[in-house]
Amino acid sequence: MRSPLDSYGPEPETEPPFDPRSRDPFRWLQWLQLALSAALLVLFFNQLIQFREVNRRIARLYERMDLLESSRMTDTTPALEAQQRTILQRLQLLEGSLKELELESKSSGSGDDPAAFQAPPPPTGVR
Repeated sequence: MRSPLDSYGPEPETEPPFDPRSRDPFRWLQWLQLALSAALLVLFFNQLIQFREVNRRIARLYERMDLLESSRMTDTTPALEAQQRTILQRLQLLEGSLKELELESKSSGSGDDPAAFQAPPPPTGVR
């Protein structure tokens, strides 16, 4: 007769426990998994190094672009300054001529005929 307590607890093992000294037929799978994991790790670090190198190259290119843009700005700055000087000279000439005209109009006096400074009326008979 069986004891009712025999059905409780863990089942008796049907396979023997793993013995590292035994010749497991699937032991090569563990080595293959280890080799593939190591290869993936090496590839990951290789890609990481290449990514950093590409970032360094991009940073150098940005620095070169900034240098080129600043050198172009220094090249165009004298030309812009020359344009600004000529515009300033023209404005000063215009202001001078405007002051001369104001002085001439004041010196000629207010006795001048205001109709002389008005535009002539349009012709009426010519079509």
